[in-house]
Amino acid sequence: MKYIITESQHKMLFLQKNLNNPEILKSLKGIIKEGFWYTDPCEYLPSDYESYKNEVIFGTVQTFINSYEELYSNEDDDHSKLEKFVHSLILYKFESMIKKEWDERECDDQDDMFL
Repeated sequence: MKYIITESQHKMLFLQKNLNNPEILKSLKGIIKEGFWYTDPCEYLPSDYESYKNEVIFGTVQTFINSYEELYSNEDDDHSKLEKFVHSLILYKFESMIKKEWDERECDDQDDMFL
């Protein structure tokens, strides 16, 4: 029996099939760490962890998808399901790492940074 799947389904299957691949997880972790360089927690209000986390994750999702030709396409494909899946994966596997980066931030003048 043959099954016909869409390009979007193919991408999801590739990712689900390779979730336990240490290289994929290492790559994802590296992209998150790279996101820390571009998303400064000191630019956010001290009570705005959610915005910081979402910014790090949004950038990571886009970079991760664009890093694998099995996931990326030049076409106008709807990547929303894939993006949601990668977003959930990051929260599940790496939210504690993002939270640690937030908690360990050292801002020069935290009291004056938003004046």
